Amino acid sequence: RMVGKTPHDMIVDVTVAVPYPDDVDTDAVAKELPYGTVTVAAVKGGLEVPADSGSDAIIIANAAVLVSLDDGK
Repeated sequence: RMVGKTPHDMIVDVTVAVPYPDDVDTDAVAKELPYGTVTVAAVKGGLEVPADSGSDAIIIANAAVLVSLDDGK
């Protein structure tokens, strides 16, 4: 409000880094963000740690959310 904008004016760019980026449902991620124009990109990254039993793994995702407003300049 201080800059004369509403939450719907926000530009939200999300990058999710995971071992298997093709498995990320970017549309589902975008739907979780209630305001603004949202883009989501899944990229190779994160971490996959094998379990001691060897039958499963721990998958760690890293995410960056950048929020900006167009100031018209």
